[in-house]
Amino acid sequence: MSDLRDAISTMAAIELELRSAVTEGHNLVDQEETVTIMRQRYANAVKVVGALIDNDDQLKDDPALNVEFRRRFAAMRSAVNEFQTRWPASALGEPDAEFSEAAIELVRHNGAFIEWVDEMLV
Repeated sequence: MSDLRDAISTMAAIELELRSAVTEGHNLVDQEETVTIMRQRYANAVKVVGALIDNDDQLKDDPALNVEFRRRFAAMRSAVNEFQTRWPASALGEPDAEFSEAAIELVRHNGAFIEWVDEMLV
């Protein structure tokens, strides 16, 4: 389990960095390159997690947990993709209320996935 857990921990750490960059209310124009790099790192971390799912012993041994993990992981990825499509790094500037609300909701959504993983996977 450690490979998948390690990959999820890496993904969560990158998400935390990205969260700080996009939710602190800073003008993001000067951070476009930084946000783009962090988004690329996050996408790579998500790919690693996805690649490890099939090899995880706990998920292989518990079909119901496997299905639920995949469902939650897919929902998390979809939420991230929707957010990034709506607000590409090149379009970021002064965060407005709509952006801030969406960023906070994404943080909650991703946090719920990570909390669930922490509770369910050993």
